[in-house]
Amino acid sequence: MTKLDFYWSTNEAWYHYDDNWNIVIHDDAPEKAKKSFENYRQQLKEKAKTGAL
Repeated sequence: MTKLDFYWSTNEAWYHYDDNWNIVIHDDAPEKAKKSFENYRQQLKEKAKTGAL
């Protein structure tokens, strides 16, 4: 089992949902949160390819 990287979601001031419920990381979020979100998206893509999601 893979643990997804959810660090980006630990502070609601770093992100919001747009009108289509897509997650948007704020420009002023810390670099660590931005990298965490990119890791999260990559993990989701890899899991989708293997059919785990």
